[in-house]
Amino acid sequence: MENLKLNLSEIRDSISEVDEEIVQLLEKRFNLTLKVGQYKKNNNIPIFDDEREKIVIEKCMDMLEDSKFGNYLQKIYEEIMNNCKEIQKNEI
Repeated sequence: MENLKLNLSEIRDSISEVDEEIVQLLEKRFNLTLKVGQYKKNNNIPIFDDEREKIVIEKCMDMLEDSKFGNYLQKIYEEIMNNCKEIQKNEI
């Protein structure tokens, strides 16, 4: 039983490390989103680009090594992009 707890603890530590990387990468994406939003504002381009979003999701899903996670990844990226649009609306 002790070995199981150690392994669970190690796995959770690894998840925490991944979470830290995810947060750093999301913050980087959010900052880039602001740059895109500023460009769009300066050039009178709408924030929402349905075709671009579809391309981004398809590219991300193609990167998956295990396609069984496709639906989950799609939902996550839809949410990320929705939040990025909100950032552009609220911060620019």
